[in-house]
Amino acid sequence: MIRFITVFSLAVAIVFVSESPASANTDEPSPSPTGAHWKFENPFCEVRAGLVPVESAIRGTEYLVQLYASHGTRVSAHVTLIGAEGAYDASVPPTNLSGAPDDRRTDGIVIKMPQTTPIHYFFVDSFTIDGEAPYTCPSYVAPSGSGPSEDAIGGLGLTNVTATFLQALPDLPCGRAYIPPSSRKGYEPIVGHYGDKPRSTVLHVYIDSAGNALRATVSQSSGVEGLDDAAMAAAEYTKYNPAQFLCQPVVGELDMQMDYSVQ
Repeated sequence: MIRFITVFSLAVAIVFVSESPASANTDEPSPSPTGAHWKFENPFCEVRAGLVPVESAIRGTEYLVQLYASHGTRVSAHVTLIGAEGAYDASVPPTNLSGAPDDRRTDGIVIKMPQTTPIHYFFVDSFTIDGEAPYTCPSYVAPSGSGPSEDAIGGLGLTNVTATFLQALPDLPCGRAYIPPSSRKGYEPIVGHYGDKPRSTVLHVYIDSAGNALRATVSQSSGVEGLDDAAMAAAEYTKYNPAQFLCQPVVGELDMQMDYSVQ
């Protein structure tokens, strides 16, 4: 029992190193990417991942991961996988990046699980681009099934990685491994004469682990610049319930709609 507690504590430190107040990298934005504007740009990490099951494999035995980077020619990363049985680490070796400057990505990489287990969530724990110093990302969790399709597997010599078991999951008093962020209080719709018809702006908001909006972008415009600006301001001043991962607050993102009614 004492040995299990010791090992478990070490594993938690590995999984949550970026959420610890003592960590050098918390919710601060990652270093600015160089070159063209990255299509996956976010304030949390310069590398993102997509993960889907390999449909041709027995369920829960193989997953396809693809890494997306803000710049560079080669990337390596540690991707944390969360299943019902516990947490796993997939150590992706240095892998070539290709594509346009705003869409750098690897080919598909097959992750083989050490045991048959469905993976429900994943995140990039740390990465290295072109031999730069390793960077640890905040836990920026996504559901399995977010990312590449089967056509990302192509050609010969496909990279294979065997995941390693990190730890069993603790009891979860919050009841769920991952809880997405949400706004604490809805804001009232703006009322006015804007073509005398209802309008809406849809925003994509990045939220830190304290419930603050770090960035908001317009994903669907109302067609009126001033209304979009008002929606952006409202989103940035709204307080949020941060995402929770294993009942701990983490960074996250959400879509929210601001509606305008006719006066």
